Amino acid sequence: MRKHRHSVTDEPLKVAGIAFLGAIAGAITTLLTSPRSGRQIRTNIKGFGSRLKSNVDDHVSEAGDTIDDTKERLQSTANKAAADAKKATKSTAARAKKATTTTRTRQSTKQ
Repeated sequence: MRKHRHSVTDEPLKVAGIAFLGAIAGAITTLLTSPRSGRQIRTNIKGFGSRLKSNVDDHVSEAGDTIDDTKERLQSTANKAAADAKKATKSTAARAKKATTTTRTRQSTKQ
């Protein structure tokens, strides 16, 4: 028997999106099948739409903040890695120069 390779934890945003769409569909179905007048249903749908828009705006704002924070951390990490690489290169170059000088000095004293 073949095992499944994917789990719910592999794609949490996809699962959250599907759950969110299911909640919206359920809310709309409930509103449309409830024993209320057309005016009440329209009012409820407007209220629901306003709350939904507000929630989406909040989540988009939070996502933007998270992206900005991640970008700053990545930039900081990249800058540190570049500085470390530059330092390591200078250190290696200095050791190579010292080794070359030592080798030349040894060769000239042998002659």
